[in-house]
Amino acid sequence: MLNCTDGIATNRYSTIMASEPFIDDGFEERWAAWQAHGAAHDRATRRKLFVLLAILMLSGAILTGVWWL
Repeated sequence: MLNCTDGIATNRYSTIMASEPFIDDGFEERWAAWQAHGAAHDRATRRKLFVLLAILMLSGAILTGVWWL
């Protein structure tokens, strides 16, 4: 716990607060790659779910047709 009345502690932490902000030059490229990866994953998941739903619907239609016979 910090002691607000301690002059040494305030000097020690003031140098950290006064430092220059960190500039990340590659952030935009990494963020674009992350978004592209997420979009590709979403497309693959959507495709798998579509195939699964199609198989389930066809199976249901076949089973219903057999049941009516």
